[in-house]
Amino acid sequence: MARVVKALIFRELITRYGRSNLGFLWTFFEPAFFAFLVTLVWTYFRMHEKSNFPVTAFIFIGYSNGLLWRNTIGQSFRAISANQGLLYHSVVKPIDLVVSRFLLEFLSITGGALMLGISLYSLGRVPAPYDWSYLLVGWFLMAWFGLAMGLIFSALSVLSEVVEHFINALLYVFWILSGSLYAADWLPPSVREYALYLPTLHNAELVRHGLLGPIMKYYHDISYSLVFNMVATMIGLYLLKVAEKRVEVE
Repeated sequence: MARVVKALIFRELITRYGRSNLGFLWTFFEPAFFAFLVTLVWTYFRMHEKSNFPVTAFIFIGYSNGLLWRNTIGQSFRAISANQGLLYHSVVKPIDLVVSRFLLEFLSITGGALMLGISLYSLGRVPAPYDWSYLLVGWFLMAWFGLAMGLIFSALSVLSEVVEHFINALLYVFWILSGSLYAADWLPPSVREYALYLPTLHNAELVRHGLLGPIMKYYHDISYSLVFNMVATMIGLYLLKVAEKRVEVE
């Protein structure tokens, strides 16, 4: 499986980014461009004179860790349909297609975030991480969430044609709700109670806590995220096993 996944990753690299891999730079520029726009608006309205809140750092880390689950789910959803011909080879399984796309997204987004973080740090826009343990645990939990949901949605892409019509809208709506671009501390207590049912909010809070430190109150529960991810992974693996029997090999 490791050899198959490795081969699929190299194949996907060439298909997606070209042989020079210049397309990889988009994983650097997308969060950079978004952080720049928000900072520009923040400065235009002179909000920096009223508050010393590190808006660039907040947007950078939130947008970057949000890409982990969004891109993984989006790419996993199309993994089987885009590579159906490869399943003709008995050594290639649907799970290999999903795992290879997950690993490629994880490596490219993590690499892009590291490059952007170093650049913004050198410009004085992002602080050095306050606590690496919180940051890394939250980052890996968010990546795991993306993988678990990627398994589920890749299976659903085979089991139901209806999902294809709603996947993009669903990802956009969940992007707003996920907690990548807002803090739990900003929500009214009655709203926060329900928002914390979202594991992505816990993961995003962990990452923010690790980068920004005690500038606000954070709400996160590692055990909740772990349990959710484990259950979602088991469901995803089961559904993918069911879907594998329905895939028409070209």
